[in-house]
Amino acid sequence: MKTYQYMWRMICFRPWLYLIDCVLWTLIHVAPVLPGLVAREILDTLTGDAQLGLSVWALIGLLVAIALGRAVLVLGGALADIPHRFSMSALLRRNLLERILELPGARALPESTGEALSRFRDDAEQAENAISWTLDVIGTAIFAIVAVGVLLTINAQITLLVFLPLAGVVAVAHIAATRLEQYRASSRAATGRVGARQSLAFATCASAGSGVASL
Repeated sequence: MKTYQYMWRMICFRPWLYLIDCVLWTLIHVAPVLPGLVAREILDTLTGDAQLGLSVWALIGLLVAIALGRAVLVLGGALADIPHRFSMSALLRRNLLERILELPGARALPESTGEALSRFRDDAEQAENAISWTLDVIGTAIFAIVAVGVLLTINAQITLLVFLPLAGVVAVAHIAATRLEQYRASSRAATGRVGARQSLAFATCASAGSGVASL
């Protein structure tokens, strides 16, 4: 199964919850554009070039209303995101356990116990994050489009001079993310080995304790 197919099937598990979560977090990411537009209107009001025709105090009240609205959006986003994230990881752990119980005892855990625990804990969490972070990608992409559009209407030359270096930073960050993913895989393998050694040590201590008790 391709990665995009897996992610799509996870999203389709509870599509309405994902859609609500997506809408709320998209609004949360785009909301910072509004204070900037209001601040511009305040400056234009002071210079006599305002377009809305509102007083400075009315615009300040609008800023307060935007801040309160964004706080409500963040609360709603958290209330939607928490059950959505939990349902994703719970579904994966439930399916993993069901598959283990379906297999014969000798084949249920082909890897070490520590590696199995790492898959239940870390891999399910990584899958949960992958689904949830798509919301941030969508939200930040829409925010970037809106912000660049606003800046281009103000001064196209300065906008290009600012965003071209940022594009280079994004490219470097993408390369670094690939390297970090390799480190994460190595860390997961090391965690599995440590868990296996702890299980072996516990079993050895338990066996030794049973031997002493029998004596």
